[in-house]
Amino acid sequence: LPESYFQPTAQELQRAHAHAISHREHLVDRPLLTSKLRDQQRADKQRAKATKFPKTTIRIRFHGGEQSLLEGEFNSATDKLVHVYEFVRLALQPRLRHVPFLLYQAPPRQEYRRDDPALRGKSLLDLDFAPSTSLYLKFLPPPPSSQEGVNIDNLNATTTSPSEFLIPELIQAATELPRPPSFD
Repeated sequence: LPESYFQPTAQELQRAHAHAISHREHLVDRPLLTSKLRDQQRADKQRAKATKFPKTTIRIRFHGGEQSLLEGEFNSATDKLVHVYEFVRLALQPRLRHVPFLLYQAPPRQEYRRDDPALRGKSLLDLDFAPSTSLYLKFLPPPPSSQEGVNIDNLNATTTSPSEFLIPELIQAATELPRPPSFD
């Protein structure tokens, strides 16, 4: 593309300026709301979102060199982060179910710890996971009292295949993701 393509025209600049002014006026001229009304509006939006997205699809991505992921569907309004943690734990091989792990989003990195009191009691809808989200899994070092010899560095390595930590039934039931459309 020629360099002139990236230079905005006078009409585009006028449109952007008018939009910025109208947006600022909307923010300044709107009526002030009491906290009760703001909470009511927030609750109405949550109810509308729960009606629109009753199910939440969550994909758990692993650090493995393969492009593997674990996908589950949850109830947006009633399921909580603890249900996602339990889903992942049941997908792990029995020898790894006691190993602590962390679910997080990136970028920017947002950690969702199972024992975080700020997240306790919040639904997947409250966490803005609906209608879908991707989370990464990272294994944490086991507590010192654990005698199990699990190498956490190997589990978190980018060369580790998910077949080393997922139950065989899931590996056998795995399907290929559809290829993205080609725009050529």
